[in-house]
Amino acid sequence: MIVETELKIPVEDLEGMRQRLAEVEAENQSPVQLVDTYYTFPWQDDPTRVIRIRESDELEESAELTFKKPASSSRYATSRHEITVSLAVADDMHKILQLLGGQVSACIEKHRDRYVVSGVPVYLDDVLQLGTFVEVGGPIQVEEVPEMRERIQSVVETLGLRNHVASSKSYYQLALESNRPTR
Repeated sequence: MIVETELKIPVEDLEGMRQRLAEVEAENQSPVQLVDTYYTFPWQDDPTRVIRIRESDELEESAELTFKKPASSSRYATSRHEITVSLAVADDMHKILQLLGGQVSACIEKHRDRYVVSGVPVYLDDVLQLGTFVEVGGPIQVEEVPEMRERIQSVVETLGLRNHVASSKSYYQLALESNRPTR
């Protein structure tokens, strides 16, 4: 099973982070625009279980549908089991979820600059209405979680972010708490 394991750190200076990534010779990958639409259902007994449709300017298919289980956090990273499938037509999946009783609970737009440092994904996210963040980590196999948490900490130190306060909350949780759940 795939587990998203990451550490999210709010930052004010993305340009400074880009410079630091260049200094450590991070592999620079193409940036991407993402729109994540989250659904909740009347029968849903656990609000930390999330269904998301992600639309991107680079996906081969139209979008992705992801089911996210509740997260577990440590001071080193947040981990969450995920199941993702590609969608040929995002609009049809939006309609299906709505016909099943789903309601849009948040829509989050972000510009993401993507890098790799020592084999670990590093994202510089500019999230509309929420701010700017550095996200370190990504999806891995469940048996790789302990090693990934160590690697995340190493990258965080390399980037000079060790003393920054990380957030264990997802962008979805931050959007709901900020009372800005939709575009």
